[in-house]
Amino acid sequence: MPRERRSTPVDDTVTLLVDAWSRHRPAEHVEKRVAEDEEHGPEHLVRILHALELSARQTGGTLSRATEQLTADDGGGELHHMVELIHDAGALAAVSMARELDQHTRRRMLELLRFYWQSPTRNLTRPLKETEPRRRNLWRS
Repeated sequence: MPRERRSTPVDDTVTLLVDAWSRHRPAEHVEKRVAEDEEHGPEHLVRILHALELSARQTGGTLSRATEQLTADDGGGELHHMVELIHDAGALAAVSMARELDQHTRRRMLELLRFYWQSPTRNLTRPLKETEPRRRNLWRS
């Protein structure tokens, strides 16, 4: 009977990374480990990106809106392309793309994802404003 291809389970490295990000602790050494892992690192990168994108969609948004404003110089071009690839072709296509990226680019993408991962808890520390927020039209993909 042929074996079904299973995705790589979340390993200790991803658990350490998510824990550090969630607690706003230094994570550069773990980000580096994920970026340099040629075998599992690309899948871990996409798994984190996919989780963030699903969360954004559950609240009526998408990471595409945020990542399209980033420049190629800060790694945003690849990140935006990967979000769009997840939308159009699925997560496995994004893993294939991530495997083609160099370690530096994958590391820069993880640094960008750290910002999005930490945004909700970072915003909890900001003071509430007296005025109502401006209403805006939500962009839909």
